[in-house]
Amino acid sequence: KTEFGVRINGDLIRHNERNGGVGKISMQFPGGELVQSHSMLSQHDRSNDGSVKFTLLHRYANGVMKSAVGLGSRHSTDNSTADESYSGLRDMYLLRSDANHTDKLYPSFSISYDHKYPSKVLLSYSLKGSYTHTDKEGALLQENSWLSYTHENFIDLNPRVKLTVPIGKKVSSYASVN
Repeated sequence: KTEFGVRINGDLIRHNERNGGVGKISMQFPGGELVQSHSMLSQHDRSNDGSVKFTLLHRYANGVMKSAVGLGSRHSTDNSTADESYSGLRDMYLLRSDANHTDKLYPSFSISYDHKYPSKVLLSYSLKGSYTHTDKEGALLQENSWLSYTHENFIDLNPRVKLTVPIGKKVSSYASVN
């Protein structure tokens, strides 16, 4: 018997805020106190997520094979503008703008086979893998501005073999190698 499945997910998030939170942090140093005041002027966050996963399950006389392949993506931006002031050891006023942009793409796969022997011993094989590609840009504009760009590639591969041996009627023991 064979079963097939499809799963589709998606999220769309939009957040806009004006005149947000206000905060104050007081820090004690040997030379005196430094007070940071923070007032959020605006914040805009947007993200789009989507994924699709295909699954296949096939039952044999003494075993089950499962497989899946999927693809997901994420696009997000967040921008904020805030007033920051420092008083005490060093008086300073800053208009701070943060901007971040992230794009991710992440395909994945898995395959496994479970074989049950007449002695009720179960031998399982599985292989899972994924790849994540991330591009991220960031900018902080204030007295000392910076720009950043991150490009990441991450590969995860996880093979596994598992042997389950029954001990008595209700207890079983297993050994696993990853």
